[in-house]
Amino acid sequence: MLEFDSRFTVGRVTYRLLRSLKDPVAVQAAVRQILPELTTLSSKFELILQIGHRENAGHKLVSEETAIEFERSWRAEVRASPLQRLVKEWDLARILFLTKRETDPSEGPFNVDSSPELTLALLRVARSEVISQTMGAGLSADLLNSPGML
Repeated sequence: MLEFDSRFTVGRVTYRLLRSLKDPVAVQAAVRQILPELTTLSSKFELILQIGHRENAGHKLVSEETAIEFERSWRAEVRASPLQRLVKEWDLARILFLTKRETDPSEGPFNVDSSPELTLALLRVARSEVISQTMGAGLSADLLNSPGML
């Protein structure tokens, strides 16, 4: 009935691997090596979110100061990213929203580009498909109408 997307599966694997290090300093060092190898800002944020201290999301695998440092560095990378990179992000809406909302005053204002390319990219990633299955009524009616029932 429910299918997990690849993001969930990869997230569980990376969580287990990082948790196995059992030392916040070792996790920090591993993440410092991993982040430059990730090609999307979306994937980088997923990793930072996973190891950090955000309520209902972070597993606190590094110190709070380190998590804040990773997030600040990620926001700086978002700011420095050209439009051509941003429009390719699979979680563009969250990237822009979090960067705008969580920018520290010392980082300066974050202005979202108003280009048609970015608007189109936002609309594309915001689109989703909803699949549902009604349980109960249809199943009961089918069972009641089948031979041998009643």
